[in-house]
Amino acid sequence: MMAHEPVHVAGHLGLGDQIYMRPFIRRIQEKRQVFVETSFPQLWWDMPNIKCVKADGGLRTQAKNIRRVDFCDWHGEPRGINTMRISYAHDHTNKRCGIIASLSQQFQQPCDNFEWRVKPEWMTEAADFVKSLEGRNGRKIGIVRPPTYREEWPCPSRNSDPRVIPHIAQSTKDEIMWVAIGDIDPRFERIDGDEGYWEAAALKGELHVGALAALLLLADIVLASPCFVLPMSCAVGARAFFVFGGYVHPRFVIDPRMGLEKIEWIEPSPFCNCVTNQHDCEKSYRPEKALAKFNEFRRRFRD
Repeated sequence: MMAHEPVHVAGHLGLGDQIYMRPFIRRIQEKRQVFVETSFPQLWWDMPNIKCVKADGGLRTQAKNIRRVDFCDWHGEPRGINTMRISYAHDHTNKRCGIIASLSQQFQQPCDNFEWRVKPEWMTEAADFVKSLEGRNGRKIGIVRPPTYREEWPCPSRNSDPRVIPHIAQSTKDEIMWVAIGDIDPRFERIDGDEGYWEAAALKGELHVGALAALLLLADIVLASPCFVLPMSCAVGARAFFVFGGYVHPRFVIDPRMGLEKIEWIEPSPFCNCVTNQHDCEKSYRPEKALAKFNEFRRRFRD
């Protein structure tokens, strides 16, 4: 491949997956035009040499975002140029090292800038959403992404102990107004565990990807199991606490090169390093221990 020839990247299509790919594609597009297969053109607005190729992933939320995007000049799949194919089947992601290390080897690029800048208009949308919330009464805003079970891509083994996130939210509700976010369609996805530990919700995809990123940034704290919220929080600089379950160990999805100053996590010990995403992992730990670590984390950022 010549140094300045355009290149086509056919890689992971999930929202979190594409956030992980950003720092490597950022480096490549500094020297050549990059055609990226994507369902989320919002992720690429800040890179001038990116052309978005409409992905054919077929998953519900990916297809929904493609339909709602009205600003993107989509490009057809390029012909006659080299294609970089990025896959989780690559040896380096087969439980041998983390996602960042694997992508760095596949792209042959360093991870030296994980930032995703949030557009001012997205911040305005998120601020308007927060202003619309009733019953806040001076409390901080907390964003919670409830663990879910997706029929089209089930992975219950990575979800947290179903007691823990509700316990944290219920125990802090005098200080924090919890707002649940997601894009739940009960025909295809359901919440894994208790519901109702939040006071407001945008669980039907009301917020597009950019406004969602802005909301994480505006919030006092974010609470979730491992999902797209983890790389998104790191990329935008949100304060976030993650409760791990099994199967996906923190070292697989968290890397110092992502910028970890504002995130914290807890995982079961011992951790279930199984190799199936539907294993009935042992992931119990005392909710009180998780709450103590959560509160300790929040104290770091108090004035």
